[in-house]
Amino acid sequence: MPCKEARKPLAEKTNQGLRKETEKQKNDIPKDFIQKIKNLGMKVEDAEILFKSKIDWTAVYSENKIYCVEVGCNYFTTIDNADLENHMVNEHKYGDYPCSYEHCDYVAISKVKINPNTIFNELENLQKILNRHKLMHTNKSEHNFWYKCSKPNCQTTFGRLGSLSNHLRIHNNELDKCQYCQYRYVEAPHYRDHLNKHFRIKDHKCDVCGLTFTNKKSLVQHSSIHEGIIYCCLICKTYEIGSKGGIKNHMRKHTDLLGENIKWDAAMEYVKLK
Repeated sequence: MPCKEARKPLAEKTNQGLRKETEKQKNDIPKDFIQKIKNLGMKVEDAEILFKSKIDWTAVYSENKIYCVEVGCNYFTTIDNADLENHMVNEHKYGDYPCSYEHCDYVAISKVKINPNTIFNELENLQKILNRHKLMHTNKSEHNFWYKCSKPNCQTTFGRLGSLSNHLRIHNNELDKCQYCQYRYVEAPHYRDHLNKHFRIKDHKCDVCGLTFTNKKSLVQHSSIHEGIIYCCLICKTYEIGSKGGIKNHMRKHTDLLGENIKWDAAMEYVKLK
């Protein structure tokens, strides 16, 4: 006869495993580090994220500067006031922008309309909130995984229960918030990258040219230029760029052929390598 543990539903056992892992990670954080961030006025709830960042937060706070995270904006203020949130509202139009899809309670903090006359790689970070969120409703995976979204009309599936849980938190607008601005997030690594932007910390370095970046994704995208591959658009027959991310952004201009949600396999049909 199977034991009680074996008879437990898979989802329940997985949840228990996630809770145990979370508790273990919290116990691994030194108490003196928790006291240190408390003394600096930082949220204890962020202790795990702050500890894993390996940043000397005392040194960061000694400069007493916090920067706007929007691309191309050099505004900064002192850490201990609320001027940054006012700046985000007045200069970058941050506010509450609810998702228009039925059965989705997500509320974005900004809404940027795509200007077809603007270079797309400059918009990559700007359209990441409401416009990018809407891709969650329209992107369809070729794979049908075990864990399915329970929301009506959402066909998204996942290979991991944790990924499904994060997906549902977005649907339900159950997000964590940055302690310095309106930015909200689900996954801790995204918040670590966000904090790097606030404090202009670039701890991801290219081994080839030495350029530094605030997050790993930007470093990976940059690294492709050192591979010596040139991506050429077969539609324009003139546009060329040395990065995969750059050509993918460019292909978004050709919505008449590829649609709005660009899949790399579809884009490659119209791209030549040289």
